[in-house]
Amino acid sequence: MIIWIAVLVAAATILILFRQRRTESEALEIPSAMVMLFHPTKGEGDLTICGFIILYSMSRVISELLETVRGVF
Repeated sequence: MIIWIAVLVAAATILILFRQRRTESEALEIPSAMVMLFHPTKGEGDLTICGFIILYSMSRVISELLETVRGVF
């Protein structure tokens, strides 16, 4: 469980640091849906990828906590 908590914290930290470094684009051209979803600088790819990592690691932490509670009772 410690590993998943570390992955969760690392993904959140990377997401925050990457979002602070990202410059706002002044381009008026709207990128395609795939670029918006997955490209880390032209779209929201950093949110998508880190979001998946955060959701997966949170589910693993909750699963292991429930397993521990089940083992106690």
